[in-house]
Amino acid sequence: MITGIWTVLMGAVVMRSRGRTATLAGGFVVAMGLTLWLVIPAGFGVDVGPVLTISNIGWQFGMVAIALVALQKPVRA
Repeated sequence: MITGIWTVLMGAVVMRSRGRTATLAGGFVVAMGLTLWLVIPAGFGVDVGPVLTISNIGWQFGMVAIALVALQKPVRA
């Protein structure tokens, strides 16, 4: 749950940081943070099946998206 909260907050920061690419990447990261909350029942023994796998793979792609946005050259005003 904490990872989901952190991921949503990081996605919101990325969305506000830079242009259209950052907005798209940040939106994807926010969506992946929300999917992490869908797997909370797995901690209580509920079988969530492929949701767990998909959310973890998507989260990893989201972290790559944050890294790519962070590596972009800053926009000069």
